[in-house]
Amino acid sequence: MESRNFKWSAQFLDKYTVNDSTTVSIKCLNTGEKWNFIDEEETSSKFFRRNINSIQSLNNRVIFYDKNINPVEGDVYEITVKNLTDSSGNYTNYTYRIVFKYADTSSYPNKLTNIDITCDENLTKTTTDTYKGKEGTKVKQK
Repeated sequence: MESRNFKWSAQFLDKYTVNDSTTVSIKCLNTGEKWNFIDEEETSSKFFRRNINSIQSLNNRVIFYDKNINPVEGDVYEITVKNLTDSSGNYTNYTYRIVFKYADTSSYPNKLTNIDITCDENLTKTTTDTYKGKEGTKVKQK
């Protein structure tokens, strides 16, 4: 399968502010692999930047990349942006999940047809086209 490397980003418009202590962690819930972005860097294999005081359209954003993150259709990633400042000035974390589904899947023989994300951790593959969370657990509502 071809490589699908790209830069990721998360921008906060209200309630949360990126600062010099903000970090990012990514976990692939299908495989358990983890990546952390702590110090700003820019190399051919890894990139991390905090946009704190840049022009308005780019402000309050983190941008990150690691060449070892190579998502395939059906992968579920949990991204946690840590040490954001909330509206009261306290540090807080913001966690969200993304599911990779490509617009043109004509070349993929095992098309993803169903995803059930109802667990807090460790999604497991139950069939070639269905991913299901552990029974009885629910995603925490933010």
